[in-house]
Amino acid sequence: MIMMAIILFNLGFIVRYFSGGISKARDTPSWVLICTGISLVVYAIFIYLVDFRQKYHWFKIIEPAGTSTFTAYLLPYLFYPLYQMTDLGYPQYLDQGTGGLIRCLLFSFVIVWLTGLLQKINVRLKI
Repeated sequence: MIMMAIILFNLGFIVRYFSGGISKARDTPSWVLICTGISLVVYAIFIYLVDFRQKYHWFKIIEPAGTSTFTAYLLPYLFYPLYQMTDLGYPQYLDQGTGGLIRCLLFSFVIVWLTGLLQKINVRLKI
């Protein structure tokens, strides 16, 4: 898996010269290859930690996102309209860069936490 990730990284950086650079907005092949390589590395790390090191408890905090996936997926679509209706804002430094990453991480954990709360009161969305 790591070897495939290395191949995809290299292909992504080679293809960027022929496909218009690395751009998520334009869906360039190089962006897809590099992101797939990153995903494989992260997946390999998770396999190592969970299957070989038996560190299940490390991921207990995000368990609701795995057990109630559809609920966790749809909660932001309920949150954003409510947020826009309240006309609340957040500080400018949380708009981009490191502050934006911190805001995204906090938002993700809040959504997972809300999913866990809904799961405890037996609210689960199923297809």
